[in-house]
Amino acid sequence: MDKLRRVFLTGLLALVPISVSVWVLFSLTRWLENILGPLFKNVLKESYIPGVGIISLLLIILLVGYVGGNFIGKRLMKYLSGLLEKLPLFNRIYLTVKGISDSVFSAQHQKFFEAVVMVPFPYPDCQTIAFVTAVPKELGPDQVGVFVPTPPNIANGFYLIYPRKNVKFLDMSVQEGIKLVLSIGISSRGKKNDETGKSK
Repeated sequence: MDKLRRVFLTGLLALVPISVSVWVLFSLTRWLENILGPLFKNVLKESYIPGVGIISLLLIILLVGYVGGNFIGKRLMKYLSGLLEKLPLFNRIYLTVKGISDSVFSAQHQKFFEAVVMVPFPYPDCQTIAFVTAVPKELGPDQVGVFVPTPPNIANGFYLIYPRKNVKFLDMSVQEGIKLVLSIGISSRGKKNDETGKSK
């Protein structure tokens, strides 16, 4: 019975990541197709081919990127952005999403996270991993702004400001820090075992 249970768990551990990945990819593809797909279905009728919606969406993104990259396009995009920022209610959603997308996708901005640190959270006797972001200039250089993520969705979390003396900078890259948080610390276990094996 124990052997059967181990075999079942082995198969489950092998299939779950694959199944979830396929499901996420399928759901994302279907969502992208449904953005423009229904429009093409109504126009093309029987001639409609699944995938036209995704291809059209990608072409529109490339077209907007191309137009927005030249001088006239930049002025037009700036003017349009200014109009959207003045729309009541909509402007709050737009500015929030725009701020996040600019920080994540724009090559003109610095890295979203500057360093990995350890800070006291949520109690003085506890420590957690955080990422250095920015701090208002008015507060001075003795303060450090950090983002404390909440796994598994590290896009959510808390923006906190600490005195620099309470922030411990860690010797790891931002990528390693994100991996550590997403794996709830498990990723560091393999590294520790590797180092232990090398020291023998």
